[in-house]
Amino acid sequence: MLGLGVGFYKLGGNEYTWTPNIIEPPPKGWFKGDKIEAGETGESGTPAVSWVDSSPEGNNLSQSVEEDRGTIDDGGLLFDGTQDHYDFGSDIVISAEEAFIGFFVIKLANVNQDTILGTGGTSNFLQILTNKKLKLKIGGVQELPTFASAQFSSDEKMIVTIQREAGATGNINVFKNGTLLTPTSQLDNAGAITFDSLGLRNSDQFFGGHIYEVVLYDVEDLSDLDITRVHQYLKSKHNL
Repeated sequence: MLGLGVGFYKLGGNEYTWTPNIIEPPPKGWFKGDKIEAGETGESGTPAVSWVDSSPEGNNLSQSVEEDRGTIDDGGLLFDGTQDHYDFGSDIVISAEEAFIGFFVIKLANVNQDTILGTGGTSNFLQILTNKKLKLKIGGVQELPTFASAQFSSDEKMIVTIQREAGATGNINVFKNGTLLTPTSQLDNAGAITFDSLGLRNSDQFFGGHIYEVVLYDVEDLSDLDITRVHQYLKSKHNL
C-alpha cells in the first residue's frame, strides 16, 4: 500500500521509493536539485546552464545567456533578483477551467515582487508580492491572495504551494509547508494559463533567492491525499 509522502511501499515483495511521478496523471514538470547542469566555475561561483526535468514530460529549463544564469548553491539554484531566469523547452499550458497546482521549495533573499513562474509578458504569472500577499495573473486577470499575518519571510526555507481548482469557479488555494492558509477573502479565476519561464515576469520582475525544487501538475485536481504525499515528500527531503 502506498505510504504518505517520502518512503517505500511493497508490491509483490519488492520495495519501491515513492516519488511525485507515481501520481496519476503524472506531473507536468519536476525539477530537483541533483538535476541542475553546471557550467564552468568562475569567480562568482558555478552557473547553472540548464535544469533537467525529471517528469515524463522531459520539458527541461535552460538559459543560453551567461549573464542571465543563476548560480548552483546550497543544493539548489540561487537567482540574483535582477535578471536570472530560465526558459521551458515547451510552454506550460493550462486550459480554462483546468486544474493546476505547483509546489515550490524556495528561500527568498528579499520579499519584493518575486516571480516564480511567468512569461516575457504580463498576462500570466505567479509572484510573491509581499510577506503577506501573492500576486497572480491568470488569463490577464489579476488576483491578490492576501493574509492577515506575514507568511513569506526572507531567508526562510519553505514550501509554497499554489493551486487553481478545476471547474467553472477555479478557486485559488495557497499552502505553506503543507498547511492550507486562510486568505482575507477567497479568490477564484478559471481562465487559461501559460507559463514559459521560471523566475521571470515581463523581463522586469525576477525571483531573488533560492529555488530548490519545483513540482507542477495540471489536467485533474490532485486528491487531498496526493497533495499531502507531495508535501510530506518535500518536507522530509528538505528537512522542513
